[in-house]
Amino acid sequence: MEKILSISIAAYNVSTVIKKCLDSFIASKYIDIIELIVVDDGSIDETVSVVLKYVKQFPNSIRLISKINAGHGSTINVSMANAKGKYFKIVDGDDWVNTIEFDSFIEKLINLDVDLVISNYNEVYSNKVKKVNSINKYEINRIYGFIELNPKIYFPMHSLTVKLQTLKLVNEKISEYKFYVDSEFIFFATMYAESIIFFKEYVYQYRLGQNGQSVSPMSVYNHIEDLMDIIYRLLKIYDKRKRSIVLEKKQKYLFNLINIFYKQLYSWFLIMYKFDKYKKLKIFDKKIKKEFPLYVNDFDLGVYKFVPLNYYIVLKIARFLKPIQMKIKNIFN
Repeated sequence: MEKILSISIAAYNVSTVIKKCLDSFIASKYIDIIELIVVDDGSIDETVSVVLKYVKQFPNSIRLISKINAGHGSTINVSMANAKGKYFKIVDGDDWVNTIEFDSFIEKLINLDVDLVISNYNEVYSNKVKKVNSINKYEINRIYGFIELNPKIYFPMHSLTVKLQTLKLVNEKISEYKFYVDSEFIFFATMYAESIIFFKEYVYQYRLGQNGQSVSPMSVYNHIEDLMDIIYRLLKIYDKRKRSIVLEKKQKYLFNLINIFYKQLYSWFLIMYKFDKYKKLKIFDKKIKKEFPLYVNDFDLGVYKFVPLNYYIVLKIARFLKPIQMKIKNIFN
């Protein structure tokens, strides 16, 4: 049976939580027309044995591929190489989908032919669920041309479903052995997309607030260099591919994505576990200015534009003010 959707599931030591992920899919009435590609990234716990039970039960819909540990990017690369579905989506092994919303989503995909599908998602914390509306002011179920989009709109990975054929046009692999590769996937998914549609369903359930997650202060501190490497790589790809992207608005959109990741880099220096890596940001900025001088003036870093005046002092003050700002924000929300 032809598959409408391939789902890449990264699985690294997730034996205690991947059952919830897989259960949310096998409960779907459309399990026969989707495929779950579970990529074991060198787990040393019981992840493989847990997944194998599901493979045995649903051999036509669930596949397990085991390999040496090489990071989240490597699991996406393996999944893309093996995917057979018309569309492609990423779901981490410790996350899951809302089955009812997912079924409604699949029903719309069946007769659809667009490059990019945007759906809502939930951020799930231990004590609350936060709805994330990815639609903004766009009409649901209407096909837009990419030229109609606001170039400053940002679609997180959890909201993205992309036509596999369109994604493969990029002909680039996701970086391996690195954190924060969702930035690359977002960039690649939109690079050659020409049509886009918005669905109201809250499909993805994104688990947050757990120790050891990639967005925790300790993890950001340990892997901030990975985000620098990814921003640098995306700038190189953008510079190389810009001429092949005819639409000026698409060029602006892709550049704005890099701009967003650059601002994110600065903002993460305000939440890191320790402060002693500020010199690396200074070195990175100099590298970007030297190699991409034509783009530097086009970056809009907002309030972070003052950081280069004195990296140590400005970032130190901003780190001090950040918790106060968050407390005020929580009071009024």
